[in-house]
Amino acid sequence: MARQTFAVDEYTRVVTAKGSDWVDHTYQDALGNARALSRAETIKEFEDVWKDLKATRVVTSPEEAVTDAQVEDFKPKFYLEWLEIRRPQDCRIHAGYVNKSTGYPSVSVRLGSGAKDSSKCLALHQVPARIRERVPHQPIPNWKDDDSVASHPCHVKACLTCAVRESRPTNNHRNYCRCCVIVNFKLVRICHHDPPCRQPGTKAFR
Repeated sequence: MARQTFAVDEYTRVVTAKGSDWVDHTYQDALGNARALSRAETIKEFEDVWKDLKATRVVTSPEEAVTDAQVEDFKPKFYLEWLEIRRPQDCRIHAGYVNKSTGYPSVSVRLGSGAKDSSKCLALHQVPARIRERVPHQPIPNWKDDDSVASHPCHVKACLTCAVRESRPTNNHRNYCRCCVIVNFKLVRICHHDPPCRQPGTKAFR
């Protein structure tokens, strides 16, 4: 027996009121104005975790041991390996309004034309995940049924392209994921999420 639904998420309300074509057009407009991550932003991401990556590096044998100075000397090498894991080219950053309380890109949508009609927010970062699960002539999956959220493997809330549907506990777990570690003299991905994280979470080294 199907579980009764008592609440409907805002995305479902918006699509029901405005239609999938309107949502797709709104998203494509935002995507068309989105920008790539700059080289400076990508370098800053790396710099923000470099100290922790050095401090947590793993040495599997005495023969593989290297000094802190040697690791620092080869920082450019580790940065290139970081780029292979990070894949900044896959991110497109929203250029418009970002919700101040959540940090996510959104569009305010009035559901109806009357003065008393309520407004909802279309969470633009959710749209790619929603499109992937869309089935013609089938009801829109209601994420409140299982407390699903849109999760960013890239850990960039303003990204419009990378989000996937995940359970809230899995999404929270990503915040503590270290993503990668220096093993001997190579940066290795250790993330077990699917899809894998592209950089350490905000609480990975706390």
